[in-house]
Order: sequence, then structure tokens, then C-alpha cells
Amino acid sequence: MGASHFLPSVIGQSEASRILLTGDELTGEDGYRIGLISDLVVADQASVKGHAYDIACRIARQGTVAVRSMTQSLRASQEAGLEEALMREAHAQAMCYARTSDWYEGLDSIIERREPVYSSYHDNARE
Repeated sequence: MGASHFLPSVIGQSEASRILLTGDELTGEDGYRIGLISDLVVADQASVKGHAYDIACRIARQGTVAVRSMTQSLRASQEAGLEEALMREAHAQAMCYARTSDWYEGLDSIIERREPVYSSYHDNARE
């Protein structure tokens, strides 16, 4: 349900029309080529879990305020128009740039040419 609404915004009107009107099945490579999926992983459980874990760790290394704001903006933007999405992003950026300890840490890490260690950083995500 909703493929005719959401699919064109993800892969474009032309590709969405072709897929929905022909009923063609897509391979993983096809999905990757048209932008429907973001990563290709070897089709075994260990590779898929390992890749997902790596992405989760990269997210966990970021500041929680920024991740929470971006997650909320991404979810809400699926249901909103451009003007509302831009206003929501501006508010989220203001919250992230509110000179929190994570904001200062981000600046310091750039100046010192090192990885940031945010106050919300989880030690088990360093792997």
C-alpha cells in the first residue's frame, strides 16, 4: 500500500512507473542501481548482521541530540510539504547548534583533527 505515492519520491517517476506498471521483479543490483536500496551486502546472515552493526555503531558515535532531531525530521518529512520540512529542519539545526557540550566537542575535534567523542557517545560503539 502506498507504493504509487512513495516510490516516485525515492527512485523517480520514470523508474517507479516502469516497476509498478510492468510488475517486473528487481534484483538487489537493480535496486541498488536505481537508488531503492543504499548498500549491497553478500547474502549470508553474518555479512548482513555485520554490516547493519557497523552502520548502527557509526550512528551511535554521533551526538544524541543531532540523531534524535534528524530522525524526527526524516519521519515527519514523509508526511509534510517542503515549507514545513524546511521549518522543522531549521528548528532542529538551532537545537543542535545551541552550544551544547556536543557542539563544542564537534568544533574542538575539527580544530584538533581528531574524531569527536560526544558526551552521549556509547563506549560499546567504538568497535
